[in-house]
Amino acid sequence: MLALGTIEPRKNYRSILDAYDVLRARGLDVSLIVIGKKGWMSDDVIARLTHHPDRGSRLIYLPNASDFVVANAFQRSDCLVCASLSEGFGLPLVEGMMHGCHVVASDIEVFREVGGANCQFFSLHDPEDLPNQVEAWFRTQYSSDQKPDQAAPRWLDWSQSTREFLDRVLQLAATDHVNPGSGKPY
Repeated sequence: MLALGTIEPRKNYRSILDAYDVLRARGLDVSLIVIGKKGWMSDDVIARLTHHPDRGSRLIYLPNASDFVVANAFQRSDCLVCASLSEGFGLPLVEGMMHGCHVVASDIEVFREVGGANCQFFSLHDPEDLPNQVEAWFRTQYSSDQKPDQAAPRWLDWSQSTREFLDRVLQLAATDHVNPGSGKPY
């Protein structure tokens, strides 16, 4: 498992660490890489990361990872966990999908919008939901020794995105739009 982002309350690393501990207690052969700088109100999570019994073996904490290390972590990870309580956008979720990681994300509106059918969502209201979903996915995917094929979603490049935007604007401009209630065009 991989978790990426500043260590702060909104990112909900406590739930990720709790899920990791539950999965290890259940005997699942899982590792956790956490990449993120120390943020505000995070002393307890940082202490937990730096003093965890699995630190350095199955639990790796990288507070100052370079872009190369982050890209390598995505390539080596099978599953990205995004447990945020709230997000502005959720760039790690997009990065995970682009790298072909299976993404397990908290069931918040922005993650549903960004990830859609390409993500698996867990409830923030049930502390057992995250470890249960990760365990079910791992057991399904690793009934053999092969890493699962994860088809990355198709992403538009800048030219395609611009063309799609312009086509939509021209389509809207070509239709008669009337301001409701006034009978006048916008």
